[in-house]
Amino acid sequence: MKTRKIVLMLASCSLFLHENCVKSPADSKGLSLSGSVKLEGQSDHSGTVADFGLRILDFGLQMGRDVKNRQGWSRMVKEFHTVGIPISQATEFDHRLAKPIYQTQTKADGSYKMEGVAEGSYNLVAVRQGYGWKYLYEVEATKEAKTVAEENIVLYPELEVSGVISQYTVWPSEHHIIVKGDVVVPEGETLIIDRGAVIRFDGFYELRIEGNLQVNGEEKNMVTFTSNFSEMNAGDWKAIKIKRTTSEAQIRWARVEFAENGVEGIGGRIDVHKSRFKQIANAGVLVANECQSDVLENTFSHSAIGIRAEGNAKALSQHNLIYECKKNSAGIGINVNNSDVTATDNIIARGDIAVKIEYKIGIEIAYNYVAYCGIGISMLNANPIIKKNTLADCSKAIIYNGNWSYPLITMNNILASNDQKAVWAPGSTNGDIDARNNYWGTQDIAVVQRKISDQRVDVAGNKTTCKINLNPIALLLYDDAKPR
Repeated sequence: MKTRKIVLMLASCSLFLHENCVKSPADSKGLSLSGSVKLEGQSDHSGTVADFGLRILDFGLQMGRDVKNRQGWSRMVKEFHTVGIPISQATEFDHRLAKPIYQTQTKADGSYKMEGVAEGSYNLVAVRQGYGWKYLYEVEATKEAKTVAEENIVLYPELEVSGVISQYTVWPSEHHIIVKGDVVVPEGETLIIDRGAVIRFDGFYELRIEGNLQVNGEEKNMVTFTSNFSEMNAGDWKAIKIKRTTSEAQIRWARVEFAENGVEGIGGRIDVHKSRFKQIANAGVLVANECQSDVLENTFSHSAIGIRAEGNAKALSQHNLIYECKKNSAGIGINVNNSDVTATDNIIARGDIAVKIEYKIGIEIAYNYVAYCGIGISMLNANPIIKKNTLADCSKAIIYNGNWSYPLITMNNILASNDQKAVWAPGSTNGDIDARNNYWGTQDIAVVQRKISDQRVDVAGNKTTCKINLNPIALLLYDDAKPR
């Protein structure tokens, strides 16, 4: 259920209601919100604007196209709560995309007070030109507590950066860093970005790591990489790019948005844990050229590709939540091209293609939950091991078997609804497909066979005699074919 949210912004003294309120304010309006916003290095702290805006609690997680899919998605997220990071105010809220309900300014001593506030839960946003902004999430305005913002806010002067970082450098906690050109961390040097820092790219620039990078966000105080444009779009800035084979990057609790690629590894090693990627023009995480990566417990959405591995990269994708990856019917949750990838314990939903595997033998796709996509798993010149997954409700096909692909498909729950294809095999082939010991939602082999579309041809273009072997079929649902 959506409730109200407070935003504390610095812009004007006007007081107004958020025009997109989903729930009307409570009748009680006799409450007050007060606190302090200080400007680092200043004696006069006046002029900071306190805005109070609507809080977003649903975060667009009604993933289904219809009631059935919405209910299924809700159950999925609750059941597999260890997959991805919790969607919260810290991962989603952006005052630049919302209008405030209430607004005031600070006095010379930094104090502010908002009168006549309706009872409810709010986000506070303190904003000042040249100092950036700071959020306090889910501040409660209640009859029992007239003063709610007990935590004082400190805003720091923005720091502008570009060019080569020639020494060990820390971008400090809570500071706003404005990237005015490509930033390069050379080989042998280290950049550390502390919790709460906001990195705002003022153009199509990249943070290029030829040395080492540590991003030290926290669950309630993430490091944010975002656009500095007034109208923000996917592709506003380039990427966090790990460049050399000796480079290492450790990224924890980061929020990456509006980039061409989120994190791009071209050699070296990257570990991306508990981070949020959204509104990415290409891939949230892209690894290539023998780059090694662990991509664990992240949430990806509203991007062309969640995770892509190419050019002999090595990647572990585990416990990631990936949804709404769409781009002209070719958006992909996990994309593997000639690379060694283990993809286990992920949820991939509401995209064009959940998993696409090209030109690779023997990779493992296991213990995943795939649902509500156009295609579940797509293969081209690939022989993956697909086991212990639940694959359901994909409109075009749950498994698409392209040219010269011979997967091992075993011990999965493959649940095609109504007239959906469970397996669609339209490509060229010269061998059988092993699809035995799967549960197909029925014990009737004739019903299963009607959901198999085998249109394969041999090298001469004639209908092949090769088989898709189904028997024996499992008679019961695999309870363990899902994220662990």
